[in-house]
This record gives sequence, C-alpha cells and structure tokens, in this order.
Amino acid sequence: MKKFVLTTSLLALTATALNSTGFANSPRSNSDFVKDVTLSMEGINLNMIELKNMSGSKLVSKVNVQPVNSVMNIPLKGFVQCSKSKKIDFDKGRMYFGTAQRQGNKIVPVNALYEDSYHPTFKVWTGVLGGWIAEAGNAEAFKVPLANIKNGHPSVRVDPVEEFNKKLEEHVNGGGDELDFLKQDQFFSIMRPVSLAGYCNKGADSRGGM
Repeated sequence: MKKFVLTTSLLALTATALNSTGFANSPRSNSDFVKDVTLSMEGINLNMIELKNMSGSKLVSKVNVQPVNSVMNIPLKGFVQCSKSKKIDFDKGRMYFGTAQRQGNKIVPVNALYEDSYHPTFKVWTGVLGGWIAEAGNAEAFKVPLANIKNGHPSVRVDPVEEFNKKLEEHVNGGGDELDFLKQDQFFSIMRPVSLAGYCNKGADSRGGM
C-alpha cells in the first residue's frame, strides 16, 4: 500500500466574484427611492478556504481532506446612494451569495444560497449646506457559512472537497500520480457571484435597488 509523508497537506480555494465592480448600476435595477448601488473588492483579496488532511493515517486510501474553517469571510466594499430627497433616508443593506434581482420595489434572491444583513457605506440628501452626507460602512466582511453553500446550482455552490477531488481526478486522468498530487500543496480557484441589495425608505415605505 502506498504511503506518503505529509499528513497535513494544505490546499486553498478562492471564491471571488462580484455582481458589480465599482461602477454605477443600471437604473432599471433601482426603485425610485434608490439612486445607485455598487459593490467592489479592493486590491487582491483571496477568500481562502484552507483544506487539510484530517486523517492521522499515512495511507493514501485513508486520506480525509476537509476544510479547516467552517466560515468564509469575504471582504467587500458596498455603497448605496438614496434618491435626492430630504424625505428619503437609508434603510438597510442585504448581501447575497449568489444572484438576486429587483421585482417591483423589493429585491429577491434568484439563485442565492445564503443571505445576510450587511451595512454598506451610504449617502443621503440633506438639503442643507453641502447637500449630500455619507456614513461609512463595510466594517465587517460578509461571513458565509460553508455548510449553507455546499449544495445548489453548480454555478453558485461551493463544495471545497468536491473541487479538490475534481483537481485530483484531472491530475490522475492526465497521467499524473495520485501520491505526488497529495504530497504537494495545491492552489486552485473558482468564481462565484455575490450581490448587494440596498434599501432606502420614506417613512414606513422601504424600496430597494441593486
């Protein structure tokens, strides 16, 4: 039986994709209370999912590759600008791992596996000297539990072990040796969509954009 030396072979998976990258969104994506919503990622931010052989055995047949952490932290920069009216204020933001779309005055998930509240930077019209006023946000990363995104449409789901096994299979089918693959640290990446919805309100009436 083959044996290998490294029992803690480290692997990495990145999942980085944005619904928009800092440019103004289409007016069709906004209700009349929302002027603009943008989502971006500054610099090179690799959302690492570290994989490790959790088996104490050195037998290739006993390899048990699993994620080290259960949550992926995605550092994003969201911005929401409300419409130009003193009566309209920022209400809330919501982040989706996957895609969403505007239906009427609401934003609904279309192919999203996880969603949570998110506080972006926002700008509202005051009507006083200077006009617009902004409040900073984006203090925390978008925290995505891996258990919530493991199953679903192939274009959205992230199953790190499945991705690792695909790379191993490609390596072996291409004439490579399984043992050599397992002995080396591996790095591979995938792209997945992330969407931001922003809501502005006039009194009790809240309307979204993305």
